[in-house]
Parts: sequence; structure tokens; C-alpha cells
Amino acid sequence: MILNIFDPQYIVDTSLSPGEQQQVEWPQAGMTVTIQRTIVENGQTRTGTLTSIYQPWRALYLVGPKASATAPEVALALSHAP
Repeated sequence: MILNIFDPQYIVDTSLSPGEQQQVEWPQAGMTVTIQRTIVENGQTRTGTLTSIYQPWRALYLVGPKASATAPEVALALSHAP
């Protein structure tokens, strides 16, 4: 999967007030990290390579739900309907 880290993700969180927004993750580029190590144990030497692949991720925001229309707003909208 190709992930564009420049496109943030938004998740509705009902514990937040309408219009409230909290950033909980920041975008990071992916990378591959390789570590080469030498281990000496009981007079024996051995080497090894460890590789970790980190996937990129995008910014993640929690957002409050949209405010619902109140009864007068709904009535006004209906009165102006075609």
C-alpha cells in the first residue's frame, strides 16, 4: 500500500466538542534501518545483521462530531426549500 504522508487522516471522536480537533500522530517518512553487530561470547566471535523496516504514516487528528441542526434551523431550512 502506498501512503501519502501529506494527506492527514481525521477520525470523529464523540468525546470532543463539535469543531474541536486534537492532533495525536505526526507524519513520518518510512525508512529501513540496518544494524550490523559483532558478538564475542566465551572466546567465540559471531556477527549478525538486524534490519527493521518502518512504514511511513500520516498525521492523525481526532475531531469532534459536527453540530446537529437545532429545530428552529431545520424549520427555517424547510421553509426555504423549493
